[in-house]
Amino acid sequence: MSTPPPSRHASLHLFGVSGMGIGRSVTKMATDRFRLRSIPGLTFVKLLGTGDGRTFTPRDADPTLWGIFAVWESEADAAAFTTHSVVRGWSNFADEVWSCQLRPLKWKGEWSRQHPFGSARGSAGPEIEPSASASPFRVASLTRARIKPSQLKRFVAAVPPVAASALQAPGLQYAV
Repeated sequence: MSTPPPSRHASLHLFGVSGMGIGRSVTKMATDRFRLRSIPGLTFVKLLGTGDGRTFTPRDADPTLWGIFAVWESEADAAAFTTHSVVRGWSNFADEVWSCQLRPLKWKGEWSRQHPFGSARGSAGPEIEPSASASPFRVASLTRARIKPSQLKRFVAAVPPVAASALQAPGLQYAV
């Protein structure tokens, strides 16, 4: 397994909107992708629509919650993004704003033919494990997949038990 560069970090920003903010969100999803291309330290970014994860179909779509997932060369680059005009633009009309910085623990696969963490598969290794005396840390699991049309029926049939299990997982604090 490959290890990411020691300074590789990720960030997740979520924006809750309502009313006219929904239309503005759709517009920002179309225009921000161009504005994000020239940000120093940014190595990978995806603008995200969200859903409630119960069926993994378009019925789950939530037009009131949008996100930005980004991978950065350093923690400082990720921190600087919180005041960037893209984030400020969303914050100006969002009812709620939530963000966190993430450090990759384990990953697999590609996203848009790219390897966000530098390789197709990897793990950050044991040095990231918390010590016995450390306070519990939180884990975020970001899962995405492209489903082949020939596998769609099988995928949709498998979702209900998986979604129910995930939503009942001990310690789950939030699912989107």
